[in-house]
Amino acid sequence: AAAVYSWTGMGRQLGRHHEEKSPIFNPGAEEKISSLRKDKMMAIIDFDRTISSKESVECHHMVGTSNVMPKEFLQKFTILIDNPKITGQLWWDLAHGLMLEYQLSEQQIDEIVAKEDHCIPRPGMRDLLALLEKEEIPVLIVSAGLQDVIERILAKWGFQFKNARVVSNKMVFDSEGKIKNFTEPQITSRNKRLTYERNIAFFDHHIDRKQFLIIGDSPRDADIKDDIPIERGTCITIGFNDGLKSWATDAQYEEKYDAIIRDGEAGLIVARLQEAFDRKAVSAAERSFV
Repeated sequence: AAAVYSWTGMGRQLGRHHEEKSPIFNPGAEEKISSLRKDKMMAIIDFDRTISSKESVECHHMVGTSNVMPKEFLQKFTILIDNPKITGQLWWDLAHGLMLEYQLSEQQIDEIVAKEDHCIPRPGMRDLLALLEKEEIPVLIVSAGLQDVIERILAKWGFQFKNARVVSNKMVFDSEGKIKNFTEPQITSRNKRLTYERNIAFFDHHIDRKQFLIIGDSPRDADIKDDIPIERGTCITIGFNDGLKSWATDAQYEEKYDAIIRDGEAGLIVARLQEAFDRKAVSAAERSFV
């Protein structure tokens, strides 16, 4: 990975011996963030423990641990939770298989989300989503979770979908509201690099937007940039390193992300975006008087 610098504020360099919770910026990262224009950018954001807080329960676990579900289902799902022997696509296949076996219903999802009080927005994330909505910046929420759960959680938080689209594992229900299948392709934490290819219509619809702000909490979330053609635009990646990924090293975060936030809050992103937008607005106003 390239040399990494840490900053506590604009222009103050701390080097490798940075403060424990200060953000880390790779060389050139601040310039890339400052170059963002609200009429030229879109945001691609992970959901579990990115939009939701680092303490929040993840989508699959929300369903798999809820007392709304039958006891037998919960016992079987417990085997999947934090099981080092079940990883990758197999984990998703088994988790979704249980939901199909026990005919998870729309009504149960409604009840699960309504009762869930361990899934809250990451500090500062409400402000970030509000800013993106206010400036009419397209948002693609890409998650390996459950789309039907995510959409209900966001609605519960009062989030409007005027500028956003959720792309996740979506359930197909029968006429009685019981699950009968999942749409394809399946989204896992290991195939997010296919996001551009799988959502080409969304990107083509916003063809004039050539700056892609990618935000996640895992090095794998940043894989999205690998599939976006260089000629299509510029990717700026910001990651939350909350120390929760036992398999991920600091070096992996530094390699994958332009900027790394370690205090658990999204406020810095909001501040830097607002600075960039304000700077562009001032420049445009100054040009109009020339």
